Amino acid sequence: MHTNMRILTLAMLLAVFISACSKDEETPAYPLTSFESQAKAYFKEVALGFESGGASEITRRWESPVRIFVGGNYSPQHMDELNLTVAQLNEAMAPTNYIEVVSDSTQSNCYFHFGSAESYIKLFPDMRNSLRGNVAYFNVWWLNDEINRSRIFIDTTVEFYKQQSTIREELAQSLGLGKDSPLYPNSIFYETATDGGFATSYSSLDLELVRLLYHPMMDIGLNELAVDGRINSIYQAEAGE
Repeated sequence: MHTNMRILTLAMLLAVFISACSKDEETPAYPLTSFESQAKAYFKEVALGFESGGASEITRRWESPVRIFVGGNYSPQHMDELNLTVAQLNEAMAPTNYIEVVSDSTQSNCYFHFGSAESYIKLFPDMRNSLRGNVAYFNVWWLNDEINRSRIFIDTTVEFYKQQSTIREELAQSLGLGKDSPLYPNSIFYETATDGGFATSYSSLDLELVRLLYHPMMDIGLNELAVDGRINSIYQAEAGE
């Protein structure tokens, strides 16, 4: 009886020792840089769900190329701004996806309209209430959390800097970064109750959110907890850990 007890005690001590050694040998979690921590928190603020429509708060994105057909009343200056925006987003999304402007509407899956609210409502009467008080608007459709179609409206009757801003914001949001945030005034997604936020260029943080959403290691359908772990894994893999 005493012998068995001694054997059991020794076995328990050995198990504790092995467990302690195993924990010491575990690879420590990758310590995120300040920018990476900031990007992860902001991603969860902006990239889960949409401002309206009651969509569940999970990741959604395009899994196929985005092909934009431009309609309405636009100028060369509008096209310059759109093409610059597309180029910046393509660079951030590479190599997972890409955006292109097409001249054939039948080949498009994104309709980008420049003009007055009245001109847009004539095409899409269901937008009458949505456009009230808004200088831009986007709609997206998805299947199994994969975005496959979008519409974007830019009001050309307002100041041009607001058009520059909303071209960038609405296109980025239609990619799956669907929420506004009061956190960073220089962000294209910035908005508060009293300030619509009209940044005219993407911040480095904005482009990092695009990059993370379209990173090959990111998936659609992830909730906040899953996103947290996935972004940790992305940064750890990139650090060569």
